[in-house]
Amino acid sequence: MRNFLAPTILAFAAVASAPAAAAPTDAAVTPACERAQIAAREVPDVFPATTGDYLDLADCLGAQNPAVRDGFAFETFVAALRQRPPDRAVLRQLSSRLAGNLAASEPLDEGYLAPFSVLVLAEIARVDRIDPFMSAEERSALVDTGTKYLANLRDYRGFDEGNGWRHGVAHAADLMMQLSLNAHLTRDDAMKITAAIAAQVSPETSHFYVFGEPGRLARPIIFLSSRDLLTEREWQDWFAALEASEQDPKWQSPYTSASGLARIHNTRQFASAIYIMASNSEDPASTMIADGSLGVLKSLP
Repeated sequence: MRNFLAPTILAFAAVASAPAAAAPTDAAVTPACERAQIAAREVPDVFPATTGDYLDLADCLGAQNPAVRDGFAFETFVAALRQRPPDRAVLRQLSSRLAGNLAASEPLDEGYLAPFSVLVLAEIARVDRIDPFMSAEERSALVDTGTKYLANLRDYRGFDEGNGWRHGVAHAADLMMQLSLNAHLTRDDAMKITAAIAAQVSPETSHFYVFGEPGRLARPIIFLSSRDLLTEREWQDWFAALEASEQDPKWQSPYTSASGLARIHNTRQFASAIYIMASNSEDPASTMIADGSLGVLKSLP
């Protein structure tokens, strides 16, 4: 398969090879996050080092200040998990904390905690993909956590000039991508992932995806298609369910409402992303996926 994700992979590699971000001096949202910032300033070369460090750092993922949430907490997690992952006990405790964050009550955290927690879970899933530490049950539990979050997500805020990113759909799609690449993924897990992605191809609202979400949702589908987890007929049925149909009430008179226009836009962007990626792949399964996405595109009014 041609490396159509090379720019993205290189960008992540650049982040991973950089030292952990310096702790900002802004006031912390929680005492735990404040402890993490203090520790990072006092021992920057070894932070995070303990279970407490990792759990304290997880509290910073809900900070309103993007310098704390994104520039400090997330970048520190990426550097640590890619360069010197902690032992398995710490990874399990951190995973449990982050999974709990996905169910945390919002808008107490203004919608930041869950999307950044799922993004760090994607990094933990990457650790497990490269050096497996999860049991089959733990991995399937992570699939359940991630797919439920993605399928039920209704906060579609992306980037804000003053407050930075939320981007829940794209961040959850990144977790789906890492799981889809895992050699130990089961067929049942794959079915859950494809169902969750289908649920967000075109939200049941008038929201237009404008921050690259369709491309991020497409990547797990591309990777899953190269596996033998779903049959060709199942893939055909999956794409057929995305096609516009005059018999389906949601596709009737789509050019007369904002929700209809959003559905056309979002579905086209997703199917186009699949088609472009599949057309540039040498994987035998790519033809099947390209044909499915082309059928979706041709069905659009």
